[in-house]
Amino acid sequence: MQGTTQATWGLGLEYPLSSQLILISESFGEKKTASKYQVGLRFWIVPQRLQLDTTYGNAWQGTQQDRWMTIGLRVLTAPFLP
Repeated sequence: MQGTTQATWGLGLEYPLSSQLILISESFGEKKTASKYQVGLRFWIVPQRLQLDTTYGNAWQGTQQDRWMTIGLRVLTAPFLP
């Protein structure tokens, strides 16, 4: 919407459980909407190159319609720009 501002916030954590497994956790929100969270795991398939990423998320005071799950691949490459 033009001419409006929307305050947003976020907090995240990545914690290695082993050399191949990382716990991720995030909480985020914006003004006038329910705050949300997500937790998940990242597993190195190819160290420093390819990860399997899974998350589960929901609103802090959410219903079944608010929740989500994701499964994806994270590809890490060399930087594109200097």
